[in-house]
Amino acid sequence: MGVQLEEYASSVEIRLASRTGTLDAPLERYRSDPDKAPSTEILQRAAVTLRKDGDEAAVRAVLAFLYDREIRNGHLEAANFLDLAEVDLQRGDTAAAVALLNRMALVVDNASGDGFETLLPAAELLGKYGKTAESADFIRRRMKAAPWDSEAKVQLARTLPKDSTEREHAHRSCDRYRGGVPAAR
Repeated sequence: MGVQLEEYASSVEIRLASRTGTLDAPLERYRSDPDKAPSTEILQRAAVTLRKDGDEAAVRAVLAFLYDREIRNGHLEAANFLDLAEVDLQRGDTAAAVALLNRMALVVDNASGDGFETLLPAAELLGKYGKTAESADFIRRRMKAAPWDSEAKVQLARTLPKDSTEREHAHRSCDRYRGGVPAAR
């Protein structure tokens, strides 16, 4: 069978399984026989098509399979972790999302070399889904690792409740850094 025909067959299989409520079967088959699983591009296109069809549960299932496979195959980019964590949050599984984001913070090799660059994107993702306590924890970790990071302080101030003393402290700290230290100017 030609490559284009295989791609088309995989796409049709995913859409048909989605419509008949049997999407778990092909995804499990792909997990057990990775050599016969569709490529990343085919899975992404299938997710786009499923989204156009209005089947968000199937979109989440396909994307969860895709991002999990990428991570298991050693593609430890922050985007794979963040995208899989977002799927978990969309499914309402905050604990799984936080565990995955913690794993990301430990294993992703950051270009800057400080090892803490992924904490703020993790916090932003959690905040997007209203998980402010979890978001604030990631921001605090960033602030502890990089106390000079005024962006983290601003993000913490935005995340915390308005009447929080910690929020007020973060605002004051940002003002102090914005004003600068005379020797550093």
